[in-house]
Amino acid sequence: MTDNVSIVIPCRDDDIEDFSAALDALNSQALMPSEIIIVDSSKSNQIMDFVNECSVKSLINYKRIKPAFAGLSTNIGVEMSNHDLIALLDTKTIPSISWLKDCVELLKKEKVSIVFGNTIFEYSSSFQRSVRAASYGAVPHETVPGSLFHKAVATKIKFKENLRAGYDIDWRERVKESFRWHLPNKEYISYRGFPSTIFSLIKKYFIYSFYTGLISSQKKLKDIYFSIILVVTALIIPRWNLMLDGWDQNSLYIPDITKKYFLSLIILFLMASLVSLFFQSNFKNSLGYKTLKFLLFIFIFYSVFRWNAEIALWAEDTALYIPHITKIFVFIVISISIILRGIIRPIHNEEDLKYLFPLTWLKIGLIGVIMDLAKAPGFIFGSIIGRFSQSKHDIK
Repeated sequence: MTDNVSIVIPCRDDDIEDFSAALDALNSQALMPSEIIIVDSSKSNQIMDFVNECSVKSLINYKRIKPAFAGLSTNIGVEMSNHDLIALLDTKTIPSISWLKDCVELLKKEKVSIVFGNTIFEYSSSFQRSVRAASYGAVPHETVPGSLFHKAVATKIKFKENLRAGYDIDWRERVKESFRWHLPNKEYISYRGFPSTIFSLIKKYFIYSFYTGLISSQKKLKDIYFSIILVVTALIIPRWNLMLDGWDQNSLYIPDITKKYFLSLIILFLMASLVSLFFQSNFKNSLGYKTLKFLLFIFIFYSVFRWNAEIALWAEDTALYIPHITKIFVFIVISISIILRGIIRPIHNEEDLKYLFPLTWLKIGLIGVIMDLAKAPGFIFGSIIGRFSQSKHDIK
């Protein structure tokens, strides 16, 4: 087989054991790469020293750069490549023996410009297995690492260079808008990089969501304006009648305005959900949709909190009075979240039922809730920064 493929691997203070496994897998390919381009932005010399002694040294084109995010390192690696076909890996992704051979054949057979990676996520500890169950599960997912493409793809669609996370997903979405693509029906890549502690998990998902929000807000200006409008109306409308002189004698007085506004939010949420469901819209991942869900939760929580005062009038002997209603509501919300994250989602992602039951699903559910709590402020903060800040995180 005469196909020449350049492999690009960005590195930055990565674990040598993982890096070694990736290089060993490349040395065992059914179709050997013609060159392995390593762009190293590490602060230490660990990667460089390892490269100088590894078994595939003759294939490696090594470049050391100043500390940088992976997007910049990948762009540099693509520019350095000497061949038209380029494949991407990172230090935590291990390709199967047939990866390059099969992807080159798929590129030709499907007549596409890029074959994306199809990655299965692995674990090496009990905690990491729970994280996998709460996130990706046992099914493969489309990824940029493991992708094979013509050089023109990455020359036209460059990686964003100022993003610590989410740069790969952003690139993949933009590539799909301009080039024909294909996703293999077989997983060729295994990933080994789940956090091993609660602290590292929270940090990772906060940072990831921050940059996801950053990208989203820069790409969709209307989305953030919609979110701002929702927040402003939520602050003003419930207090509208209180701001009027003469209260219900004023011509601008609107009876039950808070209830009507709350109902309108419910209707808007249901309409947005139906549109996303039937028209395969990506609106569910937008800041506007997340803001709408957050406001609905706040209004529901406030309604529950005020139930005994507004509905039952604190009459404890009536059927409408519910003791400890706020505590019950919080318990129900947390319980539903744990069930969704600990049972429903893992089953959907084909996790082993024997692993989930009888009690492991509780641990998985709690980890999933922690992940969601870490992601929410990160996404919102990133969205705000992405639109209004001119700091170093702005996307050029």
